[in-house]
Amino acid sequence: MLNYEVKTNDELWSYCRAKSNKLWVFIGFEASAKFWINFELGSRTQCTAYRLVKQIRDFGDFSQKRVLRLTTDKFAAYQRVIAAVFFDIPYRYLQIVKRRVKMKLATVNKVFVKGTSRAFPKNAKTTQNTSYIERFNLTLRQHVCYLQRKILGYGKKRTNFNRILWINLYNYNYIQFHKGLRQKIDNNSDKFKKHYQHLTPAMAMALTTGPRSWRFLFTVPIFVTH
Repeated sequence: MLNYEVKTNDELWSYCRAKSNKLWVFIGFEASAKFWINFELGSRTQCTAYRLVKQIRDFGDFSQKRVLRLTTDKFAAYQRVIAAVFFDIPYRYLQIVKRRVKMKLATVNKVFVKGTSRAFPKNAKTTQNTSYIERFNLTLRQHVCYLQRKILGYGKKRTNFNRILWINLYNYNYIQFHKGLRQKIDNNSDKFKKHYQHLTPAMAMALTTGPRSWRFLFTVPIFVTH
């Protein structure tokens, strides 16, 4: 079970076989630990958003009754879906509404759908923006050719699309160290030794004590919901 502090959602545009056949990638992301929670493939509708948010609830540990903080863009379906899925869980919800003029960002407004700004402290950079998940989207586009806009390696089968995203999810969460995640090392103030150790997102979420390997993936059974 996962302990969420600040959870953000976003969508990535892509297509399968032809650009007329749009295929959106809905992503759930834990901003404080840089942890990629899950994803859903489908149309940009309330149905796909519901599947994403429902899985996020199923994966989460809400036994401590902590207030969940959620941040999304202005996609209207999120408001209805979040209210339906987290109806019995205390949560605060913030929408980041961005307006663009001629493809350039003009204004950014914060709409507190549930709760006030006190629930999203300004001194915590992860709470009142969607910058972390948007930067993650860019990283994902660079690693997955199916998500790049102008390339010959576009997705031709939805099944393959789903598999390659699962492979990247494991690599990002459990293998790669994140430069923005680190913990202090007690080395008796020796200035010639490292004072900090970088973490993987899974280590930051207290799921593992060290990085995993591809060998671990293929030798240990992993429960998959898809």
